[in-house]
Amino acid sequence: MAGSFKSLILINRQKLATTKTEQWIVLAALFFYAATAWYSSGWMHGDEHYQIIEFAAAKAGLVPQESLAWEHAAQIRPALQPALAWLVMEVCQLAGCTNPFTTTFILRLLTALFAITVIWFFTRSVRHLIRPRHWSWFLFFSFFIWFLPMLNVRFSSETWSGLMLLAAAGFVVRPEISKRHYAAAGLLLGLAFLFRYQTAFASAGLLLWLLLINKTRLRQFIPLITAGFAIVLAGVALDSWWYQALAFVPWNYFNETLLQSDPAAFGTAPWYYYFFYIFRYAFFPLGIVILAAVAGLVITKPKSLFVWIITPYLLIHILIPHKEVRFLFPLANFVAVVVYLAIAAVGMRLKVLAIRKVLLVVLILIGLINLIAVIPASFSPAGSGRGEAMKTINQIVKHVPADLYYAGNANPYDPWNGLPARFYLPPNLRFINIDSLSKPTAAATDRKAILVVSKKDMGKPLVNKWISALQITHRAQSLPEVFVPFYKTYGDDTGEALVVFY
Repeated sequence: MAGSFKSLILINRQKLATTKTEQWIVLAALFFYAATAWYSSGWMHGDEHYQIIEFAAAKAGLVPQESLAWEHAAQIRPALQPALAWLVMEVCQLAGCTNPFTTTFILRLLTALFAITVIWFFTRSVRHLIRPRHWSWFLFFSFFIWFLPMLNVRFSSETWSGLMLLAAAGFVVRPEISKRHYAAAGLLLGLAFLFRYQTAFASAGLLLWLLLINKTRLRQFIPLITAGFAIVLAGVALDSWWYQALAFVPWNYFNETLLQSDPAAFGTAPWYYYFFYIFRYAFFPLGIVILAAVAGLVITKPKSLFVWIITPYLLIHILIPHKEVRFLFPLANFVAVVVYLAIAAVGMRLKVLAIRKVLLVVLILIGLINLIAVIPASFSPAGSGRGEAMKTINQIVKHVPADLYYAGNANPYDPWNGLPARFYLPPNLRFINIDSLSKPTAAATDRKAILVVSKKDMGKPLVNKWISALQITHRAQSLPEVFVPFYKTYGDDTGEALVVFY
């Protein structure tokens, strides 16, 4: 009996043991993701800031509540993620940290650490699906497909909901699932829902897989459902506390966005646009590989858990008229396992050795392209670099009042001309829109002059006249010039990058 017990402990230790290669990959991910969190200032999409950071800042008393986006008054955004940001802000204030850029860096760093933990857990859970000789490469690309570091540091609903979904899948894809694993999966699916309601479609696919494919018994299913509903009810309580009124925010969101509002008001796109988005934004030729892998997995392994998670999520989003590439981000961390399983399935069917060698060469080339793309994607500020422009300006006006001159939507604090990012806005900064002035004027003698223009407007006669009138010479650019060739190859409009003169 004692010998059997010792053998069991030894087997478990062997299962949990890590090789030197694995340790180096995870250590590299820690350093790389931390660096990405540092460089990825700002936000990729406005919702990431205005409906999380600004909501939290208002709760912390840092910005006035009446300045928030309309979604706050409509009570259509879940409170969980703003509440987490609020807790971090409160801790930062207690520690004497008042720099808003430090606070958001901490949020990104916490996201990065959580992402590494979840990815490591998930890869260990699917290890039985990976051939031993492919394991190290699979682990590496699970962290380092070029867009993963960039996405996995964002303190956004897309990233956090996707990580919760990935962790839930990690619990149910294991060869042996205990009652505690089912409960943990339910808890995580509930959290995924509270971070982003649309993940309910992926969760529904996972639950159907458990019932129809995995043949999970009802008594095993109960802990999962119970934990999931408990988390959703806790979310209702949190939302009600946050909005200071009884609120069922999932219904408010559904009612406002689908029943009351015209979908065309947010923009519409044809049903096939997500296929184009994957082809376009995953970078050639990786986008083709991802599309082919999803299709190949559906055909060759229709009973795969990942097919059941991805397919309903994609189908529902294809049917919804309003489409954005960020809506696909919750699925991003499934790309490595989907591509691997699809290639493995196709490889088994390729009997001709020459064809398999060609496939290997193609995969090596894609891997090299991926490694080239991961550097600029990870070490550039988010979006057009507005966060980096604000960081530069905040440093300039730290001890002196200043006037910020700008044209069009080049004001990094107020890109929509009416909804300023007050969390970052210094108190001694005044905005002046040069479009409203008839001619360039000299700067006020008691204030620092700063001019911000879009890169595409550089060299225009009016911009040159303002530079001369304000007598400013120093220059900083929101997007590193060294990465501009990559973004042009990628197809991004680098003209929207901001140039700061002071």
